[in-house]
Amino acid sequence: MYGMGPSPIIAYGKYRFKSASGREGDWFLIGLAAGKKDYALHICVGDKDGYLVEQNAAKLGKGVKTGRTCINFKKLEDLNLAAAMKLVKQAEKTGGINAVK
Repeated sequence: MYGMGPSPIIAYGKYRFKSASGREGDWFLIGLAAGKKDYALHICVGDKDGYLVEQNAAKLGKGVKTGRTCINFKKLEDLNLAAAMKLVKQAEKTGGINAVK
């Protein structure tokens, strides 16, 4: 479990990253958190073309808000589950943002 903000995150997958500034650490590939108003599915994956969630935001459902790596939804019915699961499977194959290989 990871803590970001008021809700702990149930996480899957672990990778080592190194940012452009030289900072290194361990982080998760996929995480799920329940907030006061909604749920957040984190898919911490990107490549030379950008972040996976940002690239696929339009496919994830109406009423769903996205950030670079975060998908926020109020009800599971709001989320295009097939599209989200496709991203989860792709994330597992791709690896994390700035992953150290």
